[in-house]
Amino acid sequence: MAGVPVHVHATFAIPVMLPFLHEWFVRPRHALVLTVIVAVLLFSAVLLHELGHLWAARRSKIAAERIELYLFGGRILFRPFGQLRAPWAWRQR
Repeated sequence: MAGVPVHVHATFAIPVMLPFLHEWFVRPRHALVLTVIVAVLLFSAVLLHELGHLWAARRSKIAAERIELYLFGGRILFRPFGQLRAPWAWRQR
């Protein structure tokens, strides 16, 4: 997304499948549909949230390495401190 790779950790599947665990044994087709819907909505919400952080970082001239999505959210890994550009540096030109 926006030139930054997105990594989805395996734990991201837990909050997607857990609410329908019983449903998987009773009505697997129904559980599959519900799981896919929840997965798409949760993935979209978390990814949009992290893209908001990425947008704010880019406006401050801070470079990001990648976006990671985990069990209850995500995070952005930024470049090491020596490679960051100070947010006020663009004003001094």
